[in-house]
Amino acid sequence: SMLAIASPAVFDYSAVTMECVSEHNWNQDQENTYRSASPYFVGSKGNISWAGQTSTCRGWSSNDTSLTMYGTFQPRLFFKDSNTEEVLMIDMTKDSVSWTQDVSQLGKTFNGALYTSWVSPAQRDDAPEAAKYYCDANDGTGNNLWCPEMDLGEANRCGLRTTSHPVTDIIHPEAPWEGKAVNCFFPLAEDVAMYKNEAGTWVKDADHTNLVYCGLGTTANAINYTTKTQSWVDHFGNAMYATSKKAVSSCSTAPGSPTSFASCDYGPGSDYIIDTSKPYQVEVTFDWNDAKQTLDSFKFFLTQGAGHTIMYSRYVGNNPAGVNPVGGFGKDGKMGLLAQLWTSPDMSWLSGKDCAETNDGHSLPAVKDVSYTIWDIRINSDLIHFTKTDKM
Repeated sequence: SMLAIASPAVFDYSAVTMECVSEHNWNQDQENTYRSASPYFVGSKGNISWAGQTSTCRGWSSNDTSLTMYGTFQPRLFFKDSNTEEVLMIDMTKDSVSWTQDVSQLGKTFNGALYTSWVSPAQRDDAPEAAKYYCDANDGTGNNLWCPEMDLGEANRCGLRTTSHPVTDIIHPEAPWEGKAVNCFFPLAEDVAMYKNEAGTWVKDADHTNLVYCGLGTTANAINYTTKTQSWVDHFGNAMYATSKKAVSSCSTAPGSPTSFASCDYGPGSDYIIDTSKPYQVEVTFDWNDAKQTLDSFKFFLTQGAGHTIMYSRYVGNNPAGVNPVGGFGKDGKMGLLAQLWTSPDMSWLSGKDCAETNDGHSLPAVKDVSYTIWDIRINSDLIHFTKTDKM
């Protein structure tokens, strides 16, 4: 008789729950509680263990098709199959992601995010392990593991950004990313903003500051530029931006302007196409290049009833520093889905320097009383249903 070959398990979108990666943002100095599932947690006030609570995270709740996060503990969470512990992976070769969200309580220091980050194939079927080895394009948990990130939507009342953060090798740009998290260190002062130009010469250029501190060595040693492989993580990223002239006075949609990938019709009030004092819908789609096995571009659609739609598209490769990422994401196009609510004293890159929306406990709730809800999350036509979890 022939042996039966087990087929891969199909992700069950009807039984989704969350796996905690961290509470609070390690580098934002928020109160005195910092917890991370990573055993390599080295951030501010690091080395704080979970004390056996590796799958427990406070500051969230779920019910049927909705997920809510709270300002009390500001969690970062993987989506997972509650029966198998498998991480929910977004496949950029074929998937679209859509959801409805309410950012009406999120003032200028808040960021409510639905996003994706690369997960090693070794951890994709084990969400607790994926949380331990979490990586992204900004060292989000302070464990010094950096990798590709694709932000579907980071939002508050004043702004929304959809951003690609690829990883590539700047010395050998024809070679695709190797498919592993990289360690990054800030270089010595004399090495800041050094990069190898097309002629093969090391030059200093302030525009490349964000590109060069990965894979080059530690701050304790000068860099040997002839032997080091220079990976870079595009931690600024290529973003599409929705905001307003009230929040960003220079906002312009004119081609070639600093905000040419921006809509200036997003903010609180009926004057805007998207009134952020009320819920609205988001959809993100991907233009995957099958031949090159990389992401060429991506689109967002913001909708709030008939006639209220904002749509933008952006290429991944037109980085402001002029470095074209080749294969900046995994060749299979798969990224783990996460949600997060966090605060920072300066969130002006999202809110705009002129955003006046403040969580002062009067016009908007105080930080500890804030909630952010996303619902009707769909991967293509598959609607996510959560196992019920009371507020933790």
